[in-house]
Amino acid sequence: MGLSRQNTSSATLVLLVGTLIGRVLGLAVQIIIASLFGTTAATDAYFVAFGFLTALASPMAGTFTMTMIPILSDYLAKEGKQAAIQASGVMFSVTLIVFGIATAICLGAATPIVRVLAPGFSPETTRTASLLLAIMSPTVLFLALNAMQVSVFHSFRHFLVPTIASFGIDLAVILSALTFSSRFGISSLAAAVSIGAAVRFLFPFSVLARKRYVAPLSLDFSHPAVRKVTLSAVPVSIASSVFLINLLLDRGFASVLGPGSVGALEFAVRVVSLPVIVFGGAVSTAVFPTLSSLEARKKTDQFRETLSLALRMLIWVGIPSSVGLIVLRTPIVRLLFERGSFGADSTRITSIALLNYSLGVVAYMLNVATVRAYFSLKDAITPLKIVGLIVGINALLKLALIRLLGLAGIPLATSIASTLGIFFLLEGLRRRIGSIGGNRILVSGVKTILASILMGVVCWAIYPWLCRLVSPPGVRYQLLQVGGALAAGVVVFLACSTALRSDEARRALALATRFRKDGAASR
Repeated sequence: MGLSRQNTSSATLVLLVGTLIGRVLGLAVQIIIASLFGTTAATDAYFVAFGFLTALASPMAGTFTMTMIPILSDYLAKEGKQAAIQASGVMFSVTLIVFGIATAICLGAATPIVRVLAPGFSPETTRTASLLLAIMSPTVLFLALNAMQVSVFHSFRHFLVPTIASFGIDLAVILSALTFSSRFGISSLAAAVSIGAAVRFLFPFSVLARKRYVAPLSLDFSHPAVRKVTLSAVPVSIASSVFLINLLLDRGFASVLGPGSVGALEFAVRVVSLPVIVFGGAVSTAVFPTLSSLEARKKTDQFRETLSLALRMLIWVGIPSSVGLIVLRTPIVRLLFERGSFGADSTRITSIALLNYSLGVVAYMLNVATVRAYFSLKDAITPLKIVGLIVGINALLKLALIRLLGLAGIPLATSIASTLGIFFLLEGLRRRIGSIGGNRILVSGVKTILASILMGVVCWAIYPWLCRLVSPPGVRYQLLQVGGALAAGVVVFLACSTALRSDEARRALALATRFRKDGAASR
C-alpha cells in the first residue's frame, strides 16, 4: 500500500490547520515559560541555547527538504517510485553522518559556542546556557533525519503524517514544564526538547517503514543525488535561514542590555511568528512542490502565475496581520504572558519589541516564498548573495539603532533589513523568469493597505470600548476584549476587501466554501 496523495487544496488545508495547531502549541510553551520563569537570566539562557540549535538544525535540515523535493520529483517523473526511494535512502545515510558530527560538536563545544552567541552574559548565565545547549544537542540530528522523511512524504504529495509529527517537541515541553519544572527547573524543558525531537523522527519513520518507503542505509556517495544535494546544501542552508540568522544577531546584541532582554525579544518573536508561520509557511510549503514540478516540466508561464498568486495571497494576509499586532500589541502581550513571574515591566519591554518586529511581518512571509521559488529553479547562489547583504545591513543597522533606541532598535533593524531584502529577491526573480505580475501585486497591495487601515482604526477604537463594557480583571475578560477587537477588525477588513473587489478575498472565500462542501460531503 502506498502513501495517499493529496491535491493542492487539501494539502493547503492540512498544512494550514496543522501549522495553526503547531503555532498554538508553540505559543502555549512560551506562555508556560513566561509564567514559570518570566524575563530572567534563566529564560535568556534557554532561548539562546534553543535558538542556536534551531538556527542550526532548521535551515540545514530544511535544505535537504527543499533540495530533495525537486530531485525526488525528477526521479518520480523520469525513473519511477523505486528510484526516488533509493535516492532518499542514500541521502538519509549522508544526513545521519553529517548531522551526527554536528551534534557531537554542539555537545563538546557548548561553552565556547555560548560565549560567541551571547558575549554579554554573566559567567553564571553562560554556564546555564552551556548546560542547556549540551542537553538539547541531539535535537540537531533528529530534526535533520525528520527533514529527510518530510521530503519523501511531500514528494509523494502526502502531508498529514509529518504535520502530526511536528507537534512532538512542543507537547513534550508542555508536559515536562507542568510536571518536572518545579523540581528540575529549566533543565527539564531542555531534556523534553530532545525527547520530543526523537518522537518527531520515530513516528513518521515507522509509517514509512510500514509502507515500504524506506531504503536500506547506503554509503554510495557516487549516487547522483548526493552530488546534486551537496552542491546546493551550503548555499541553500544559509539562504533559507535569513530570519533565524537575524534572530541570532538579535540575541547577541540583546545579551549586553541586561537580564530579560533576550527573553523579551523571544516572546515577541513567538507572537509575530504565529501569522508568519501559519499563513506564510503553509502557503509556501504547499506551493513549493507545485513550483518544482512546473519547473521540471518547463512550464514557465504557469510557474510565474502560481508564484504571483502566492505572493498576492501572502500580502493580503500579511498586511492586516501586521496592523493588528501593532495596534493591539500591549493587550495581546498582557493577555498571553502577564501572569506568574511575567509582570508589568516584562509586558512593557515585550510590547516594544513586538511593535518593531510587527513592521516586518509581510517581509518575513514573502521571504519564505521567494527563497523557495529560487530553490524550485535550482538556484541557491542568488538568494545566498542577497542573504549575505541582508545580514550585513541588519548588523550595521543594529549598531546604529541600539544606541538611539535601546532594545527597540534591535527588532526595528531586523524589520528594515528584511523589507529591503524582499525587493532584492523579487528583482532577482524578475530577471530570471520575467515578469511575475508586478502591476497586479501592486494593485492588490494598495487595496489591502486601504482595507487594513480601516481595520486598524476599528481595532483601535473598539478595544477601549470593550474594556469599559467588559471591565472585570481576568484572562477570560481580556480574551473577550482582545478577541472582540480583532474579530471586529477582521470583519471590517473582509468587507472592505470585498467592496474593493479584491481577487484574493474572492479566492479565499471560494476556497473556504470548497472546504466546507468537502467536509459536508465526507460526513
